[in-house]
Amino acid sequence: CAWVAVVTGGKLWKAPAAGGAPVTLCELPEPFSPAAGGAWRKDGRIVFCTGSGGLLEVGSKGGDPTSILEPVEGTEEDFHNVAALPDDKGLLFIVHRTEGFDQIDVLADGKRRQVIRLPGQSLSFPVYSPSGHILFRRSPTNAGIWALPFSLSRLEASGEPFLAVPDGALPSVASDGTLVYVHGNLAARSQLVWADRSGRVLGTIGPVQEQDPFPALSPDGVLLACAVTENDNRDIWIIDTVRETRTRLTFEDGRDALPVWSPSGDKVYYQWGASTDQFTIRMRSSDGTGEPVDLVKGWGPRLSPDGRFLLYDSHEGGAWNIWYLPLGSDGTPAGEPVHFLKSKSSDVGPALSPDGRYLAYFSDESGTDQVYIKRFPEGDGKWQASVSGGHWPRWSADGRTLYYASGQDILAVRVEAGSSLKLGTPERLFARPPSGVSVAFGWSSGFDLTADGERFVFLQASDEERETKPAGIMVAQNWYAEFSSQAGR
Repeated sequence: CAWVAVVTGGKLWKAPAAGGAPVTLCELPEPFSPAAGGAWRKDGRIVFCTGSGGLLEVGSKGGDPTSILEPVEGTEEDFHNVAALPDDKGLLFIVHRTEGFDQIDVLADGKRRQVIRLPGQSLSFPVYSPSGHILFRRSPTNAGIWALPFSLSRLEASGEPFLAVPDGALPSVASDGTLVYVHGNLAARSQLVWADRSGRVLGTIGPVQEQDPFPALSPDGVLLACAVTENDNRDIWIIDTVRETRTRLTFEDGRDALPVWSPSGDKVYYQWGASTDQFTIRMRSSDGTGEPVDLVKGWGPRLSPDGRFLLYDSHEGGAWNIWYLPLGSDGTPAGEPVHFLKSKSSDVGPALSPDGRYLAYFSDESGTDQVYIKRFPEGDGKWQASVSGGHWPRWSADGRTLYYASGQDILAVRVEAGSSLKLGTPERLFARPPSGVSVAFGWSSGFDLTADGERFVFLQASDEERETKPAGIMVAQNWYAEFSSQAGR
């Protein structure tokens, strides 16, 4: 009987591929991220990663999972994307080091060895190919599926890696060498657009370029900050939507992302770094004067409407938790960071209401990402705003509407504040066209909107990308014969 492994309801299950009742294998430890991955062994055992620790294993008939390998304390965070080698010769996995997600290791007969490390790169989804290669996803430099010659007998690399499938992701290889992969990646060229409340595109913003799907409008709605990749380096750029000019704001080596404006519009806060433990939130004057100022270790900055607090996420114990940092009048720290929301789930994307009393965010606590609201700064009270999933909440200027993304859809929820909150039924405003850019963890692409709530800005795939790089699942039989010649092998 062929089986399919499924994670739902905090448990690991297996279900007959031909249909039938699922079988519970084990309770999953908390916190747990299904995106961390798992693999079947030849005898039916399943090895999996939690996203917050080492490799765990459960027998084919179920039971309590046992640890088979733990990260090195102090230098490693966790393991991801475990994959089995043929005939149970070993396990491949990605090492999430504190310095980056840049290493593939193999575990065989209880012994662990490094296969490859590429500093400054992000590696994911290693799989073995019967052609004698390990295929894996690499970014940001020459992003795509790479192939590393690999000796199955010696369990070590036997050559230099080469780019096999530009723009490819999520490789999977059958025993006959057939490669299945997803086409499309973060380096896709895309276009920022204006749209009205019905989703009708009103115009374009800036050029077609490689950019992240998280635009940020200035308080007056004239300037737009975005993260743009040029020459394998990602920086923050400012686009004047009226004068149609663009100016580069940051010049650091590395990967700047997720810009946000101060309430007065004179400063831009953004994230810098290549990996979870390296993410630093920086601030710079929006006119480019002065030098960037490091504020705090964290990810995904947002400002309170009065500029008194910097809200952000910090990765601890395998989960994202929301913190805030008190700020002085000059936008620099005026106190110690405060842990706002302590939980075993990942809580992301904080957004404060205009009066500063309520904080919206999204969380995977139910097993599905949903948008919630809590009182700020007390942290008590809790209201679920979304129904069928949601990401990246944004408040209207009057605080009476909460907008959020769910896949391609943009939705709105009416909010009535009093001694408690009363929320309306989510209303679907429109569906965005595909952005052409993939987002981590299955999250939706971001968006922003003007203060009056009448115009939205988001990313859509350029005409060129839609014509030449259609998104979807691709199949390549005998991939090595097809792609190695293209790579000059």
